[in-house]
Amino acid sequence: MKKLLGILLIAVFATGCAEIDELFEGKKGDSNSGASTNQLKAEIYAADWSNITNVNLLETGRTYNIRIDRSLLDGAIVSWDLLFRGANCDIQVFEDDGVKDQAQIVCTTWGQLGLEITALFDNGSEYISTINLGFIDTNPGGNGDQGPVRIYRVLNGTGGGTWGTNGWLQSSGDPARGVVYVGQTLKIINEDSVEHQPFAANGLNCTNAPFPLLTGQSYDCEITQELITAEDYIVDNLNSADGRLSFKAIDADRIYNDQFNCTSCHGHKTGSSAAQIETAIRTGIPAMKFLEAELDLDDGLTASEKADAIRWYLDNSI
Repeated sequence: MKKLLGILLIAVFATGCAEIDELFEGKKGDSNSGASTNQLKAEIYAADWSNITNVNLLETGRTYNIRIDRSLLDGAIVSWDLLFRGANCDIQVFEDDGVKDQAQIVCTTWGQLGLEITALFDNGSEYISTINLGFIDTNPGGNGDQGPVRIYRVLNGTGGGTWGTNGWLQSSGDPARGVVYVGQTLKIINEDSVEHQPFAANGLNCTNAPFPLLTGQSYDCEITQELITAEDYIVDNLNSADGRLSFKAIDADRIYNDQFNCTSCHGHKTGSSAAQIETAIRTGIPAMKFLEAELDLDDGLTASEKADAIRWYLDNSI
C-alpha cells in the first residue's frame, strides 16, 4: 500500500543568492567519518522527470523531483530534512511500501537550500547525502511567463479504469474541458491510490515520466505545438488500454493573429468572454460579420473553441 506523507517545511529567512556547487556527502557507519561520496545516489529531476543539468540554477515556483536509489534502502529508516539557507521551500516526502525514497520540492523565494537525506539501518550504520541547491527568481514581477497551468487529476478509484473527463480541474478563466493551449503546461496529478505513469503519445513533444507516479505526485508536459486532429495524447504506461487522456492542443496565437487577423482592427483588448466574442462576430458588429465563415469552417475546431482561443490569447499574451 502506498501512502503519501505530506511534510510542509517553510523557511522564514531570506538571504542573497551566492554561487554554490553541487555537493553530495555520503557517510556509512560513523557519521563523523568524513567520507565524501553520494552513497544514496540521490538524483534531482524536473517536474516532467527530465534530467537537471545545473542544481545552482533551479527556478522559484517550479516543482522538482528527488529520487533515491531504492536498492540501497533495504531495511533502512529514511528521513528528509531541509537546511534553510535563504530560500523559502515546501517539501513533500512520498512513502512506497514503507520506504521514503521520493520527494517533491518547490521554493517560493530565491536563495540557497540544503537537503539532507539520512538512511539509518538496524545495525546502527547510516548513509547520509547532502545536496546543496540554488534557486533563482526568473520573474520577480510575479506575472509568470508560461501562461496558466492546466490541471488534470487522475481521480482516486480510477485504478485500471478509464480516465474520465471529470478529472479536469477548472477555475475562472480556464478553457473548456479537453482544451490546452500552446504555451500552457499540462500538469497531471495522481490522486489515485495506485500508481500511474503518463506517457506522451501522438506527437506531444514532452518528456515521458520515467517512473510511476505515487499518490500525490505530478507530471508536467509543456504544450509546444498545436494538435487538433489526433487523439489519446497522454497514455498510462501501466494501463494503456483505458488510461488515456485525449484533448485538443490549440495555438491561440495562430487563431488570433493569422486565421482571424484580429490585430488588423484591434489592439490588445481584454475582458470579453468567449460567448461575447462569438456573438460580436455573428450578430453584434457588422464589420466582423465576414469572420463568421471562419468560425464555422470545418477545420477540427468548433466555433466556441475558436472564440475561446481568442479570449485566452487576449487574457494571457502581452
